Amino acid sequence: MPADSALAGARPPNPTDPDDTVSRLESALRSPQVTGEPADGRTLIHALGAAGVVKDCLSATDLRQPLRLPILRTVLAGLTGRVPNGAQLALLLHLSTVTPLTLRLAGAERAGPLVRGTATAALAATDSGAPGSDLSGLTTTVRRHEDALVVDGRKTWITGARWADNFLVLARHRPGRHFSDFCLVMVPADAQGVSIEPVETPLMAGAGLGSLTLDGVRLPAHAMLGRPGRGMTAFTEQMGAERLAGGMWTVSLCRRLLAAAAADAARRSLAGRTLWAESAVRQRLAALFARVRLLEALVDDITARATATGRFPLSDTAVVKAAVGTLAGDVADTCLHLDGADGLTARSELLRTAQDVRAFGVAGGSTETMLELIADGVPAAAGQAESRP
Repeated sequence: MPADSALAGARPPNPTDPDDTVSRLESALRSPQVTGEPADGRTLIHALGAAGVVKDCLSATDLRQPLRLPILRTVLAGLTGRVPNGAQLALLLHLSTVTPLTLRLAGAERAGPLVRGTATAALAATDSGAPGSDLSGLTTTVRRHEDALVVDGRKTWITGARWADNFLVLARHRPGRHFSDFCLVMVPADAQGVSIEPVETPLMAGAGLGSLTLDGVRLPAHAMLGRPGRGMTAFTEQMGAERLAGGMWTVSLCRRLLAAAAADAARRSLAGRTLWAESAVRQRLAALFARVRLLEALVDDITARATATGRFPLSDTAVVKAAVGTLAGDVADTCLHLDGADGLTARSELLRTAQDVRAFGVAGGSTETMLELIADGVPAAAGQAESRP
């Protein structure tokens, strides 16, 4: 393993102190590159990397699972509602998936630019040759040719595709659907044979969504991260962290939306009574808050276990991922309904958020895919001989 130069040095005396991280986060959010224009994922990653916030979220002592989850949660909560949702999504992937994967498979020296925020890498997993829920069917390939790697294929719905410096590409190195048939390759965005096409969507401003075509891209052998056959296993393990981070973000987002809706209901009157005095309004918001607290309790439990063990329980993170789409959608829709006509104007942040959270049930594994994973663990079905279709 290369020396841990990327995570060592210039670290504050107590990097696990959330207050220190919050101070650096606030400084980064006041920087000209963030305040000058609505931040996209690239500017946000650069600013937080330069401020040391990315480094705060990572461990210098355990590169097998380098995330500091309580610090990650502090950062995601501190950003919610203050930067475009798409920019926060891009940062979430940078912190929870791309940088930890690079650290685990290639070491701190290779990951150094990602940790410092001087470079970005977009995760290219969803394949145009297979449904997004069928990663083992992907058709993007990497083959050895003399002393080089040659990559061919097409990836789509990539967060950060428009501005990424590199792409972390999940590809197959041999035919088959076994987990050992896949690897991860770091592809520079400016390599010959790489072309990028924006995905036009009104959702997730700042995420830089796009598609990637790889046409005979020739790379040095060290572009493969880790051993051949290690890619899918490492990717699947890290997806647990991404799903947990999505749960952290959803809890923070829903809490903010519900608090704003309750405060607004307390200010608005109808027939001489505030909306908050109406039991129907109070109970509707309370029911949603109860669901948020249940998700938060699961997120807290997984965070504690993963911090202690360095491993993410994939069955439980699937429950988190299955919950976030419906919960965020229900909260945003209810708050939008209570906001009335004001929530339907072009300037409405609430309307944009209600649109953006539609992606929560699709991106990173659909709700239906998560429910299939959860169903496999339903006790009553255990030991049944009949396989599911």
